[in-house]
Amino acid sequence: MTGSRERIARAARELVDLHGLERCTMRAIGQRVGVSAAAIYRHFPHREALLAEVLRGADELFVSYLARGLRGRTPLERLARTGDGYLAFALDHPHLYEALFVRRDPPTLPRFEDVAGGRGPGFQLLVDRVRDCMAGGALPRADPAEVALALWALVHGLATLCLSGRFGEDRAAVERLFRRMGRRAVGLLGGAETSRRRGRS
Repeated sequence: MTGSRERIARAARELVDLHGLERCTMRAIGQRVGVSAAAIYRHFPHREALLAEVLRGADELFVSYLARGLRGRTPLERLARTGDGYLAFALDHPHLYEALFVRRDPPTLPRFEDVAGGRGPGFQLLVDRVRDCMAGGALPRADPAEVALALWALVHGLATLCLSGRFGEDRAAVERLFRRMGRRAVGLLGGAETSRRRGRS
């Protein structure tokens, strides 16, 4: 994607990042780029097609945040850093986060089964971190996708509560609470799986 099409998509993503999906109109995008709204339709047949491109770019940015987890020294540290990246993206880009994971529109949003089915690169990064923890003994053996899904549900819930202001405005305090809850969740998941294994033996 080059030239005018790229500039339009970038301007649309910036608008969503700053103001949310509602303010991302063809007219507002045109004003930001310096073209008429009609000119945008030469590159994108409708608003939904443009928003799909916006979401694709937002997802690439989100994955880059999760990839920070690769800097960890141990499997458990890499998993924790992946969670930190998730929260950082939500706090740094709340409108993009909402567009990706909270809104049920536009219809171009990725379907949940596509993401949870391993076709989403962000979810796959989390699955890989969980699998590494299991291989290294930091987590008991289980279905890594199911454990990753449970952790995703937790971090999504915590991030959404953070964005709603339920944990206050002190970002450092929010991040510390987030990490404590993440450690508790990993411990509980590990303990629950161990108990199930004992019950079957």
